[in-house]
Amino acid sequence: MKKRETFERKLPHRPEKVWRALTEEGELSGWFPATIEGERGKGAQLRFVFRNGEGPEVGGTITEWDPPRVLAYTMGDESLRWELSPTPEGCVLVLHTELARDGVSTERKPANDNGPAQACAQRLAA
Repeated sequence: MKKRETFERKLPHRPEKVWRALTEEGELSGWFPATIEGERGKGAQLRFVFRNGEGPEVGGTITEWDPPRVLAYTMGDESLRWELSPTPEGCVLVLHTELARDGVSTERKPANDNGPAQACAQRLAA
């Protein structure tokens, strides 16, 4: 069984600025709970290191890379897909999360359990 959630936020920033917030470590550190190690591009292998001991390191892979419109990657048993669409005022950010419940590790809360993925999207919007 998979748990899927979608969050949508209107942001007062151009897609290019939000893309940097999604992909550059200096920007990610202000809102994302893990350091993301690895190259950026489709097929790149990633390693997520949680800063505050929120869980063990997990691996992942970038599955979509279409700057500045779509970024998707796996993070352990989770899949996250970020979509950016320009608007006259900035852009719309849509975050799709999916968690394979059968493979959930009890050592770390999934990013989309109890709202942390939504919280990340809200911190990114700030």
